[in-house]
Amino acid sequence: MDLLECLNFLKSNGIPIAETRVIKAKPDRFPIVLKANTLGHKTEKKLVRIVHCPGNFDKEFSDLSKEGEVLGQEMASGIEIILGIQSDETFGKVIMVGNGGVFTEVLKDVAFRAVPLTKKDAKDMIMELKIFDALKGFRGKTYNLEILEDALMKLSKIAEKSEVKSLDINPFMLNDKKGVVVDCRIFMESETPIK
Repeated sequence: MDLLECLNFLKSNGIPIAETRVIKAKPDRFPIVLKANTLGHKTEKKLVRIVHCPGNFDKEFSDLSKEGEVLGQEMASGIEIILGIQSDETFGKVIMVGNGGVFTEVLKDVAFRAVPLTKKDAKDMIMELKIFDALKGFRGKTYNLEILEDALMKLSKIAEKSEVKSLDINPFMLNDKKGVVVDCRIFMESETPIK
């Protein structure tokens, strides 16, 4: 699945995504996030561009077009969270939540639970994170943890009922009003995940 297919799969399973569409011409509204419709780490490969004004659009769009289809995505604000489904030899499918963004692999601030999740599991996972103090509210910023819990519960249902082998949402942008998936990778049982 390419990025747009992954996003649409999540949306069809009730997980909110940032508004995203294939883009072929200059949009009416700025700022906009342009990204290559590919899987994998895009930031390091410069496959994500934030375009603040129409004058910068043509160059950024032309550069990204060399990689194939270009997506236009709404700007999402909030704290970056990683969510996922992994297959574990001992526990079967497990759900993950943690500190997202480019520092995920460095900070390793994650929590896991086996499927199926209960509402208490979802709450406990979030409370285990080192960033929980920030998530409760920090320096005037608050985050809607019910939205995050709901996303975890929906991931649990996906893990139970589908052929998803691994699913990686990074980031899920969470603020006080909403949470949306900005980037994701999904591999089915028949596919081999790309590292």
